[in-house]
Amino acid sequence: MFVGVLLLLAVLAPAHAGRPLWRWISTDQGLQSQHIDALAQGPQDVLWIGTATGVHRYDGERAEVWGGGQIRSRVKAVAPLTAELALARTETSDLLRVSRETSAPLDLPDGAGPAWDVASDGPGSAVVLLGDDLWRTDGWTWTLVREDAV
Repeated sequence: MFVGVLLLLAVLAPAHAGRPLWRWISTDQGLQSQHIDALAQGPQDVLWIGTATGVHRYDGERAEVWGGGQIRSRVKAVAPLTAELALARTETSDLLRVSRETSAPLDLPDGAGPAWDVASDGPGSAVVLLGDDLWRTDGWTWTLVREDAV
């Protein structure tokens, strides 16, 4: 977990010949929490940030609260599906589909255990550890990847 008012990021930029481009992200850019629990880079170099106050989407200029401000618990993992849609796992193991205006719980597969982790698996896809099983989702449909993955 990162704790502090400022978040330091290293983003590789081709224009800088492979040298890191450092950015400070703080409340000045719209970040509403200084407690960062999750970072994920999505399509179009959008950065998704899981915080104590929900999900923020950073476009290189501003960090905006996403999910319509409806997420009330700490976000422990975030997985971008597109530049406009991500999945988020909360500290209470809820799995949410997050867009600019809304956040909604995902319908999990029948018999699935709690969501332990989520990660991006390429454009439009994420892998989710539900109980002991690994699943792939596009945010609406589910495919079992491996039973007893843990």
